[in-house]
Amino acid sequence: MRVSLAGVGLGAILAGAAPNLAVFTLALIILGASKVGFDVALSAWIADHVPWNRRSAVVGFTEMSWAFGMLVGVSSLGLITAATNWRWAYLVGAIGVVSLAWLVSNRLPVDDDVTHHHDEPQTGEHGVLLPGSWLAIASCFTLMGAIQCIFVTFGPFLEDTFGFSEAGLAAMGFSLGLAELLSSTSSARFTDVWGKQRSVALGAALMVPAAVVIAGLGDRLVPALVGLVLVIIGFEFAIVSLLPIGTMLVPGRRGRGMGLLLGAGTLGRAAVSVAATRLYDKHGVEPAAIGSALLAGATAVLILGHAKVIRDTRS
Repeated sequence: MRVSLAGVGLGAILAGAAPNLAVFTLALIILGASKVGFDVALSAWIADHVPWNRRSAVVGFTEMSWAFGMLVGVSSLGLITAATNWRWAYLVGAIGVVSLAWLVSNRLPVDDDVTHHHDEPQTGEHGVLLPGSWLAIASCFTLMGAIQCIFVTFGPFLEDTFGFSEAGLAAMGFSLGLAELLSSTSSARFTDVWGKQRSVALGAALMVPAAVVIAGLGDRLVPALVGLVLVIIGFEFAIVSLLPIGTMLVPGRRGRGMGLLLGAGTLGRAAVSVAATRLYDKHGVEPAAIGSALLAGATAVLILGHAKVIRDTRS
């Protein structure tokens, strides 16, 4: 966690000071890789300290930081960009990350080598991927791809279609933060009760009609924004419910399972980004929104397949 936070800060500083596109690209690679590294480390640390039947609640509380990142971080950096330029936004973000990295580092124990064992829903060979785990890993690929279809196109869409400014996008980021906060708190409350795989499927299923609304009524501001908010709510509920599943994919190696899960998700984002933006440039937001609906539907199918494999294995 310490190293990853430092990497995020370094990537943000390098991005803000980048003299050309090559350096800026390198900065984003460092920032993105460090962010994934932090997610893996944090999730594995939680899994080592929190029993399975309470894990979604704790993950849901920690994932509220995503919502506050939208509420406070994205909104503030959007206003800074509007008032100055994007370089200052990156540098201010870097200062915030470095400051929080120092606080987190001071709160973490110096040595934490003890593995805390808790009952998992099933056991398997130590260090070996459980049967059906590839279905959960693939569901993270499709889920991240589904949201990326929207993330990489909706900002330009609001600017091109409705004339949103940087300040307007910042206000939209604040609204999305409220939606993420609602989903995180809901996941913390309900996922352990409803079941983790079922909760992922429910969140992904909500994304399907919401994305279809964007595709069909994207030329109208209110339906487009409602669709966007519902996509975010569904995605956030699904991803917060999916993260604890990654900690049980490889018995005795919770970090490895999380790494495989989030690695697949990162690959999903990368695979979709180029295709979605090219489709947007040529045909508008509709193809990207339809792609999001299809990928979200695939997520629900895959994760329910994973749940079936677990049930069959137990029986």
